[in-house]
Amino acid sequence: MKTSLNALDVLALSTELKKVLPNSYVDNIYHFNDVVIFRFRQSSGEKNDLRVDVGKWIRITLYSFEPPREISNWCKVVRNRLIGLKVQSVLQPLFDRLLGIEFDDGYKLYLEVMDGGNIVLTEPDNTISVVYKIKETKERVLKHGVIYNLPVQKWFDPLKVSADQVLNVFKSSKGNIVQSIVKFLGFSGEIAEELVFRSNLMKDFPANELELDHITKILDIFRELYSCSKNVSYPVSVWSDKKPVSVSPCMLEIYKNYKIISHPTFNNAVDEYAHAVIAIESEVEYRRKIEKEKSRLLATISEQEKMARVYSDLAGNLRTLATIIQSHMVDFSSYLDNIKEIGLNESLKTKLEGLFSGFKILEYNQKLKSLIIGIDNLKIN
Repeated sequence: MKTSLNALDVLALSTELKKVLPNSYVDNIYHFNDVVIFRFRQSSGEKNDLRVDVGKWIRITLYSFEPPREISNWCKVVRNRLIGLKVQSVLQPLFDRLLGIEFDDGYKLYLEVMDGGNIVLTEPDNTISVVYKIKETKERVLKHGVIYNLPVQKWFDPLKVSADQVLNVFKSSKGNIVQSIVKFLGFSGEIAEELVFRSNLMKDFPANELELDHITKILDIFRELYSCSKNVSYPVSVWSDKKPVSVSPCMLEIYKNYKIISHPTFNNAVDEYAHAVIAIESEVEYRRKIEKEKSRLLATISEQEKMARVYSDLAGNLRTLATIIQSHMVDFSSYLDNIKEIGLNESLKTKLEGLFSGFKILEYNQKLKSLIIGIDNLKIN
């Protein structure tokens, strides 16, 4: 089951959002859990809710939601910066899982899906005004006041790379063709499998055995997918037994045996698909929490039952000891009074221990006038 957008998906969304968001104004912003909804309003009054499930999904949603009762500090700051600003353009700055929204005052909003996701608002001078997740790595620093840098390109640019460059890298690869496409071209596993399938190659074919013609074909097929995604030629969602499998701006041949649902827009496809995926994930998370709580309660019950047995045994032992002492209470009182007055000597110790079989004096503290007595494995202060 596909659980987040890939770069081709973001490309298709940017194409569609370019037709919807420009010239609209930020009307409101909502934040709950790891979901942020930007409400845009057209001059006609029409509203569009752009929902961002941080690190997973971006789409204009038709599904209603319950606004949170409390406004997070992050949301308050972003509202203060963005509400009332007019959208100028929507773009995908790099071929990556990154969407940018530019406003008329020079502010820019970057919605990052990669690396766990982030939302970054920059000032007109490109310094970061607000960031959803503060991050500091060797490649990038994302925090208030620093210059925003686009993600470092870890792979070849698939639109510019030559077949010779890819072949040279693949020759040193120890993985199969799918693994190598993901590693060196940065594609998702889904796209890598589609490229291999359309190239009539096996998924486990060793990358270091590929020929130049193979690489050329793979890159040509990718560019076809790129063009198809950019033009949002055939947006579909893929299902199996009513369960979501994938969503794509164009038909992928690896899913030809699955149930395919066509959608009027890719945004609509993502909205329907993501809604279903989130419902499943929420159910799984709910069950996980229930099982975790169940395990905790069972462990608590087990521990309490263990302690109950311990205390039950202890209570029985103490009752036995108390019964024995009570049956010799007159002698006990007499000897203890003597001990309090003159202390414990061998004569009193012998007499006290001779009251009944197995009785011993284990310890005596003259200062505290404290006596620890025992019989068999029982002892009491």
